[in-house]
This record gives sequence, C-alpha cells and structure tokens, in this order.
Amino acid sequence: MSSLPAAEVPTLDASCLQVHQFTRKKTASLLAMLAAAALPVTVASGAMTHYVWDGNAPSARGSSRWSRTSDWATSHTAPLANYLGGLTNTDITFAGSLKTAPQMNNDYFIRTLNFASSAATFSLSSSAGKHLSICSEGIHNFSTNRQSLFSSLSVSHSQAWNAANRDLSIRGLVNLGGTNKLTVTVTFKTHV
Repeated sequence: MSSLPAAEVPTLDASCLQVHQFTRKKTASLLAMLAAAALPVTVASGAMTHYVWDGNAPSARGSSRWSRTSDWATSHTAPLANYLGGLTNTDITFAGSLKTAPQMNNDYFIRTLNFASSAATFSLSSSAGKHLSICSEGIHNFSTNRQSLFSSLSVSHSQAWNAANRDLSIRGLVNLGGTNKLTVTVTFKTHV
C-alpha cells in the first residue's frame, strides 16, 4: 500500500486576519472542512508579489477592472481576488496615466497600496459591496498628483497612510477593526 505524499501547508500572518468575520454557517463549514482534512495549520508569511497597474500600456484598450489581466504590467497577471494570503505578501502600485479610474470588481486583500511617482491622478472605486483589506504597510502616495479612493477599506493591522508628495483622499467607509491604530502623515493633506 503506497502512502500519500506530505502536503505543503499554506501559511498566513494571523494578525492580518483579525478583522474578517464570518457568519455562523460559514464558520461551521470551515471548521468541518478543516477537521475532515486533519491538516496542521501554521501561520507565517509567504513569497512577496508586487503588481503594477499600467492600464494596458501602451494601447489602453478594454475595461478598467482590477481583474483584467492586461491592465497589470507584472507579467500581465491580475492580483488574486478573495485571497487572504495577499494580506501578508501582495503589494499593489498604480503607475502611469492610462485608465486612471480603475474599478475593483472583487474583494481584495493586500499588504500595501502605493501610487508611484509617475502616477497621474487616480480615482479608485469598487463594484457594489466590494471592499479592499489592507494589512500592515498601509497606503502611500509618492506621486505629485492627488489620489482618491472611493472604495470601502478594512484596516486589518495597525499601519500608516502617507501623503508623501501630494494629497490622499479616502472617501469610502473605513473599518479600523477595533484596536488597530492608523497613523496619518501630514506632509500633504489626507482626507478621510
């Protein structure tokens, strides 16, 4: 009788999962699946992935949805939607001047959100009910243009938001998750 190969166990940073609440039904289902699998669960961070939005440069064809792979310069791969591991290993940077009104059409979990020095004025929005969860590294505007977020945000770990070179405007609902601390720098205005 042959034995099964050892399974590779996925890992996450537990501090980033504090904010996420599940219904009783989802919690019961998740616990049942974990018990049935009988796999050990460990918590740590994985390999870093950096996604850069270039708006499908140079053609700028198609929609401005986050899930559209051709809008991301990083091997034309879009960030994974609904992936909790992104809280510890996914960085997103918006750069350039194409498709400056990207629409987040899924829930995303990321470590940090950056606006590059080359970024034009961006206005990030989301489809109804979709939100962005940001872990420990926060939001940073390195562009000389004002950046606006109209999406709902969940802060899943204490972090800093930095309007380093121009204003940062957060117009969506912000959930600090209870005890998380948000530090906002004052180099330029940050509107929340």
